[in-house]
Amino acid sequence: MDLRAAHARAVADRDEAHAQVAVAEQSLAERRQKADELDAVCAGLERAMEMYDKPPEERAPVTDRPVAGDADVMPALAQVDLSAILRAGEDASHTNLAFGALRVSGRPMGTDEIAAVVHRAGYDSSHEQIRSGLTWLLKKGRVVRVAPATWAMPREPTQDDFTPAAGAAGVSTAGENGHSTQRSVLVRAE
Repeated sequence: MDLRAAHARAVADRDEAHAQVAVAEQSLAERRQKADELDAVCAGLERAMEMYDKPPEERAPVTDRPVAGDADVMPALAQVDLSAILRAGEDASHTNLAFGALRVSGRPMGTDEIAAVVHRAGYDSSHEQIRSGLTWLLKKGRVVRVAPATWAMPREPTQDDFTPAAGAAGVSTAGENGHSTQRSVLVRAE
């Protein structure tokens, strides 16, 4: 028996076995990730069925329904005057509620926080309805997006927004269309 040939065959078999193990591990990792994603989808659908797959009279009352971010927003809710969310004459549309919650908070807020404020004020608006209202307000220029899912009232323009800094303006001796009456400005003085 030729030892070199046997060694070469053993090395090839070993490399092939390692390659098969790597493929199997990658496949297993992909299958685990897919299973985790499906677990999350199932949990979300089960939650939706708990909330919406019942006649309205069997659903939990609005005040008992949890809203994402409630625990994080409690300090902010203590400082917000919830009675001022809607101004006199405004209807309780999801858009007006979202705008009012953001207006009375006086600071940038996430969609979850705005939904929690609206919820705590006693209105039944879902996260999706609040987000849709905020998107419409963004298109109309009534709110600005300061980060993903974070909204704020647009700031008022100041004089600094329209006046250039003195250094930026500079002093120009060139006339209109780049022509000057001073010979040394545009061409090198000789």
